[in-house]
Amino acid sequence: MSAQTNYSYSSDVGVAGGIYDLSPYAIDARRNECEDGVLKYGCGVVVGTEKGNQIKLPTATSVAADFEGIVVHSHTKELDMKGVLSLNNGVVVGVMKKGRIWARIADEVTPAYNDALYLIIEGDNAGLFTNTASSTSGSKTVAIANAKFIGGKGTGNVAPVLLA
Repeated sequence: MSAQTNYSYSSDVGVAGGIYDLSPYAIDARRNECEDGVLKYGCGVVVGTEKGNQIKLPTATSVAADFEGIVVHSHTKELDMKGVLSLNNGVVVGVMKKGRIWARIADEVTPAYNDALYLIIEGDNAGLFTNTASSTSGSKTVAIANAKFIGGKGTGNVAPVLLA
């Protein structure tokens, strides 16, 4: 008789946009101004056309003062018929302004505890984070004041950050 001796099922360390712990946090509701499927959980967003109501991914003209927060993962969205989770234009999402959250990072980023937090504002990585003023891909960044990495890379391209 044989028996299973290896249970290799384990949870990922960090989910993009997942709340990191039970520390106090502030989350505002904002309407997605991006095209269908462009915005993702864990991305950094900036003020949209209607300040205080809409958000969008940053562009090359974004400045640090435009930073609204990080899109919070939600269990209220369903996969489409192709198995894809898509945050469509006009949908309301939670945006963490203060607290601890798992943020999306660029491929080449290896953050460490207390590293500075920079938002990538141009190219394919717009909305992702890095720990250097200029990412190795050469993308333009802005420093996020009162924010930092609070740990290393999780499973995949996520890392925990503190928005103070």
